[in-house]
Amino acid sequence: MREIVEAWTDVATLVAGDPSLVSGLYGKGVRYKQYLAALERAVALGHFWYVDTGADGQYLFHVFIDEDPPRELQPMLQPLSTVPDFKVPTGRLLVTGAEDFMGDTRHDAPMGRALQVTPGRYALTAYECDYEEDFSDKIFAGVATPAQQAARDFGGRIQQYCMLLTVLALVGGCVASRRMHAWTPILLGLGVVVAGWAAQSAYCRREPYASAERLFREIETQWPSYVLVLKSLP
Repeated sequence: MREIVEAWTDVATLVAGDPSLVSGLYGKGVRYKQYLAALERAVALGHFWYVDTGADGQYLFHVFIDEDPPRELQPMLQPLSTVPDFKVPTGRLLVTGAEDFMGDTRHDAPMGRALQVTPGRYALTAYECDYEEDFSDKIFAGVATPAQQAARDFGGRIQQYCMLLTVLALVGGCVASRRMHAWTPILLGLGVVVAGWAAQSAYCRREPYASAERLFREIETQWPSYVLVLKSLP
């Protein structure tokens, strides 16, 4: 069985564990170093897995339960860590940002997702995926139609143009407003900014850009940031 999980973190730490075993690791007045020490103890007991990502943000997991990763993914897998006796007594496995195990925020897993697995013990092996530069873009170029490729390229340029237009319109409006001692230039600048971003939004909702983005998103979900493999123990 394979499960796909999108997880976020604002503390550069991703985790997996049964909340019944590791709830509330981080309470009021506990420093982050103490929290990390608690994680290490939980890992040693087989209650927890975590990784320091080195950066905040969104990450994609593929979690394999009693199944090996597919052949096409295996060349990208870099061994990361293991938990030889990983316990999931309730069958509820959270794969999420470390924030969801901090204090009382742990139950809803807003930073990730809860998986239902067979309650028991597992051998957990974690991998980080290593891809060549622009990996997803190269795959997209091989499967997208010429119209989809052109639309996505143009969509990216429109966003850059809108950002430049926003800066120029607001700065120009402010300068003109000071010289004219009137609010009209600023209001005109805001109108230009709104019109530009509205045009960009309308373009992104139309075909072939919309289908190009859906295709790119499908490609991204096939290639995770991290892979967890759980094999049942007797």
